[in-house]
Amino acid sequence: MNYLRPIIFLISFIGFAQNSQDTISKENKAAHTVLKDSLKAMQDRADYMLFEGKYDSVILKSIDNIRLAERIGDIDAAYYSRYMMGASFIYLKDFKNAHDYAEDYLKFAEKSKDEFKIARAYNFMGALYLTEKKYDSALPFFEKALPLLLKRKDTLEAAMVYYNLSESNLNQGNKKKAELYFNRAKQGIDALKYKGLTTEMSLLQGRLNLSSNNPNEAINNFKEAIAFAQNGNYIDDNLIESYKEYSNALFEVGDYKEAFLVRKTFDSLTALQFEKEKLMAIQNAAAQFS
Repeated sequence: MNYLRPIIFLISFIGFAQNSQDTISKENKAAHTVLKDSLKAMQDRADYMLFEGKYDSVILKSIDNIRLAERIGDIDAAYYSRYMMGASFIYLKDFKNAHDYAEDYLKFAEKSKDEFKIARAYNFMGALYLTEKKYDSALPFFEKALPLLLKRKDTLEAAMVYYNLSESNLNQGNKKKAELYFNRAKQGIDALKYKGLTTEMSLLQGRLNLSSNNPNEAINNFKEAIAFAQNGNYIDDNLIESYKEYSNALFEVGDYKEAFLVRKTFDSLTALQFEKEKLMAIQNAAAQFS
């Protein structure tokens, strides 16, 4: 019977090892879940900072998020953080970096064959070209994104595309289409009771009213856009643009004194934003090379 002992021992050892591996596996799974939850919270914070206009903070936070996502093997999360970095670079007008991240995300989305990711990537590319004032390049991306989002019934994302289509068409002088797309964007946003685009929507509605010779209505729109942005306590292009358009509308109704005062605010905010963007560009370059 002595020859059985090594076999019995071996079997016992295998059982012990398996139990140990199961324990380690459970511990690893628990640790992985904790890290994934932590990553989700960090990405939620980056999302919120984007709406606050803290674009430099979004970039720095996203760098940390990418590192954690890659560490736990969450490729989707890593690319989402790259998407957030690209969006921040658009707002900062760092178009070289924005193009790199937008094109990288588009390749990832198309490879994934996920319609939502593809639509988001198209909207991302379109928004980049829209910010660069390359409207002919922007429109095809928005037009490709929209049917995918409507098919999936992604109301908020579709509303954002409608907004971008409205702005693109208004900038090209196609007021009728701009109004049509604006109304569709408004329907989606109102249905969701979503307040995150109040400044953008009020600004665009004001521009539409101004282009339709309704300066008094436009003034109310611009006031609403400014009030909402100020309530968020941040300065971005939408707030600055609202002051510029508000000044133009006041000039249209003959309130030249107020138009001059508003224009002075616009000039000071523009100068402040320019200095802020220069500082951000330096910080972002340093962060990427660190």
